[in-house]
Amino acid sequence: MTKKKNNPKLFACGQCGGDVVMSKKTGHVESFRSGKVKVPDSFSMPKCKKCGEIYFSGDREAELAHAIIEKLLKILNEKGIRY
Repeated sequence: MTKKKNNPKLFACGQCGGDVVMSKKTGHVESFRSGKVKVPDSFSMPKCKKCGEIYFSGDREAELAHAIIEKLLKILNEKGIRY
């Protein structure tokens, strides 16, 4: 028997009224500080199931920055680049 993944509604979308839930999206690029970055595939974001609006808070921005730094350090280490 397959168990359905529980992804509860966080709140109603301010744009369309749809359900906002935590979502992962492979290959997603997001505006971040002064540029654009590829969001790590393991990073969950609050996203409206109906219109696709993404919601970021200061806490989520800090978590994204941490995830990006971890990924960068891993890449540098794999390439033998000292930091």
